[in-house]
Amino acid sequence: MKRLLILSGGGAKGAFQAGVIYNLVRSGKLKDDEIFAVAGTSVGSINGLWCASNAALTPRGMELMKDMWLSLKPRNVYKQQPKWFAFLKALILKRNYIFDFSPLEKHLHEKIVPLLKFNKIYINCSVNLQTGKSSGIYVEEDKMFFGDSEVVSDREEMLVKSVLASCAIPVVFPPVKIGKYSYVDGGVREVIPVGFAISNLRKHGHIKGGDEINVIIVSCSPLHTLKEEEKNFYENLYAILARSYDILWQEHLENDVRQISLYNLIYKNNNDIKSEIVKLNVEMYTPVKKLGDATDFTPTTLQKYFEMGERGNFINYRTT
Repeated sequence: MKRLLILSGGGAKGAFQAGVIYNLVRSGKLKDDEIFAVAGTSVGSINGLWCASNAALTPRGMELMKDMWLSLKPRNVYKQQPKWFAFLKALILKRNYIFDFSPLEKHLHEKIVPLLKFNKIYINCSVNLQTGKSSGIYVEEDKMFFGDSEVVSDREEMLVKSVLASCAIPVVFPPVKIGKYSYVDGGVREVIPVGFAISNLRKHGHIKGGDEINVIIVSCSPLHTLKEEEKNFYENLYAILARSYDILWQEHLENDVRQISLYNLIYKNNNDIKSEIVKLNVEMYTPVKKLGDATDFTPTTLQKYFEMGERGNFINYRTT
């Protein structure tokens, strides 16, 4: 049975996600020819770009992915300036964001997109600010769709814009304008975009109600909540914002997992609507503990996160 790979959001914590994928490929638990589709939100949409490419989920492909992460610098993601200055600048200039992440756009165009040659379906998830609904790109062989519209020209530009939209953490990074709408991070609705991926795969005829599908999820956040209260009292604006996003993302993650459990419960116990539900056999990988600031792209932090995943320092959950 073919498998679907789902990658969560998490900013710099995507280095841990890449390390887990590296571990699974090197240990033979994740094989390139067994994955038929890859879907990601936020940083998961970037890792997903590579994983959906030809021969990416091989030892050689993983070495390239490792090098991409360990050679990444903060200046490749967003324009560097002190946080207090970025806040002040945003207030004075009445911006709708704190950090300019145009360097990430350049990095994607120059370092990642030229290496891509998709041999799997690729899906990413963002949120339309005007409609409040999930949207994103769908790539299959020579076909590309954004939302319900087929993309027939400037495909590389649309691909990069869709990834930026999926990564556009509200307030932290600017919304991305595509057509007449503005888009932000897909984690606003789905941290692990299982529902969005399934709906797209159904729409394009790859799965149908009553089907059973194997899903591998790699999350940048643990499922469990902290046993002790946070000792940081969050006395500055950025710390409060970052912690608020942590809480929001954690709640979405737990809700996404509950949704999977609900689907499987309905599939098992209600024959009347079983033909409308997709059964998900899930294998999920998460960190052992909460990781740090999602905007901390310093090389030492990225290396630490990657090595955690690479060395198997994660928790593995399975549904039955």
